[in-house]
This record gives sequence, C-alpha cells and structure tokens, in this order.
Amino acid sequence: MVKQDTDLGCQDARAVLHLLKPSFERFGRRGIFMDVGTNNGGVSAAIMKTFEPWSVGIPSSKVPMVCGDSIGRGHQAVKVIAYEPEANWFRVLQKQIERIHSRRESPASKVVAMQVAVSDVPGYQTLYSNGNADSAGSLYNAVGAQQNSWVQVISLGSQFLALNLPVHFLNIDAEGSDLAVLRGARQLLQLGRIRFIVFEYGESWRRVEPKISFRVAVEYLFSFGYLCFLITRFALIPLNGPLWDAFYESLEWANTFCSQSENIFDVYVAYGTNNQTRHCAKLFL
Repeated sequence: MVKQDTDLGCQDARAVLHLLKPSFERFGRRGIFMDVGTNNGGVSAAIMKTFEPWSVGIPSSKVPMVCGDSIGRGHQAVKVIAYEPEANWFRVLQKQIERIHSRRESPASKVVAMQVAVSDVPGYQTLYSNGNADSAGSLYNAVGAQQNSWVQVISLGSQFLALNLPVHFLNIDAEGSDLAVLRGARQLLQLGRIRFIVFEYGESWRRVEPKISFRVAVEYLFSFGYLCFLITRFALIPLNGPLWDAFYESLEWANTFCSQSENIFDVYVAYGTNNQTRHCAKLFL
C-alpha cells in the first residue's frame, strides 16, 4: 500500500491529535505543547481546538459534573509554544494567534509565539528562504534559497531542561532540521519528558550534505524508548526493528508519529474516536 505513493505529506500532526487526548486526561491535563516550524500556525490552532475542552463554546455553567466536580475545572488551560523564525510567516502566525485567542473558552489557554529557530546548537545561524511569501525557511540551504537572514537559534534542552515541565506533544516541521531539533532535545528524551512527537521527513533531508537518514532518526528515538509510525491515509505503519523497509528513505514527503512505549495503549484506545479513524477501523474489521 505504501509503495504505491511516495508522497504522504497530506497527513500531518492534525491526523493524530485526537489519539493523544486520553493520555492528556490521564496525566491530569499536565503538559505543554510545542509546535516547531509552525508556519501559519495551523497545527497550533488544531491543538487548541482539540485539547481545550470547551473551545466549542459550551458555557462553564453547562460543563458536566463528575463526582461533585466539573470535568476539567481548574485544568482547562492549554499552553502551546509556537516557533517560527521566518519573518513573513511569523506575521501570519501572530494574526492566527489573535483568532485563536478570540475563540478560546479559558483565558488561561494561550499560544505563545517565538521568532526563533530550533536546532541542536544554540546561537545564531543563517536562515535560508527562496523569497516567496508562501515559502518556509530552513537552516539548511536546501530550499532553492534566493535570500537569507540571521536568526537566533535555541535548543529545546537548553530552554526547558531546568523546568520540571512535561511536554505532552512536540510537533516538528523544520524543513530538514527535524533531526537536529530532536538531538537538541536529547536530555528531555532521556528523562522521558516528551510523551508524543510528530516530525516531517522528505526531500529536504536528502538535499543537504551529508544526507540525513530517515532510519537514523527512527533509531535515535527508539534508543529512548519511542515507537514510531508513518502517518498514512489509512493507518499508522510501524517503523521499528524488522518492520523497517528501505523504501521509506525514498518518500517524497511524510510525517512520522512517535510515542513513548508506555503511552502507546492510550493511542490504541483512542483509535476510532473520530470520523476518519472510525471509517478506517471499519474497513479492516
């Protein structure tokens, strides 16, 4: 099935967000969300819509009661940190955040925008872009760059290691720098502080020198106890160990979902709880 289509990019993090809801509730709604290379803020908006329980406009007085307390009372706030270094997209992101905040139910829920790049070595680097308003920037000159700018670069480990704060979900769309972002989060991964991850793999990985291997990224995460799956239109395809296929290195564009092994059961429990995965489940029953 996969070998008939080398472009799986239309299935991004939004395809799996609903699978992460049971574990978010199980952990008492503790954990922040990170959206690296957020572009126009579409995934950040989807995170808020999915995890802020009353974002559909249910008045607080109508929140259902369980054991004498309202579900989520005191735990409604959702915090998203959105990283976008490219100036044009950062302006678009700021407008998106204004729309997100105008629709939120809990004033404490928020998306915080940071105009910085994320990699493995903090400092300053060149950000390349092709100059189009709809183009993404990259720390690798792999986007047909026609212009560049000097941007601040952080690593997730340097920013968050000192904070005893779990990351419920990390989304990465860093135009070829995805593995560098993960390497910059090494200590957080070692400590099990990141529960779920989606990263993008595609041609931009292969256009840099030396080329970056998809399998290396999967094995890197597996070394910290993460199981990884290709996100496709029909299923999550496992990638670890003997299930790896060398063909995956040739994919034009695809997103990969990774979960700490101890949290994967929550994902299975949530499968079939939205229209898309409910339909897919019926196909295989």
